[in-house]
Amino acid sequence: MRLSHRERWQYVTASILLLIAELSLRLWSFQTILKTLQQRCVRTQMPSRDAPGLEPFTQVIRLVELADRHGLFAPSCLRQTVVLAWLFSGRGIEVAVRIGVSKTHEDLRAHAWLEQNGEPLGDSSDNQGYVPLRISTSEVKVSFQ
Repeated sequence: MRLSHRERWQYVTASILLLIAELSLRLWSFQTILKTLQQRCVRTQMPSRDAPGLEPFTQVIRLVELADRHGLFAPSCLRQTVVLAWLFSGRGIEVAVRIGVSKTHEDLRAHAWLEQNGEPLGDSSDNQGYVPLRISTSEVKVSFQ
């Protein structure tokens, strides 16, 4: 895959943020990380998905997923969600962090993703079958409050 100069820079940035997210998830509680994301939000009017000057959501998500697949650790939806929330909150884009669970036969699985206006960002097929937890950490909005 050939990346433009801008995409390479975003890939490197995503790689560094994924490493920071991994260390943060090991050192601090998830609540603390979410509060940090909330405090980081820029007080500005929320841009739409098509706002000029913003890369499409899918491009940013794709580069973070790519960087995570080729990173130092096994890919993690939670780590990707933290990084994407950080990137979007820095641009004043309100997103909700969701954590869901799925029980099939004897397996209990968990998954993390972002939503905007109740719609999942990225590949929504990854979220199918997961029931969002109804606890404060799964419903924290990274917003301008």
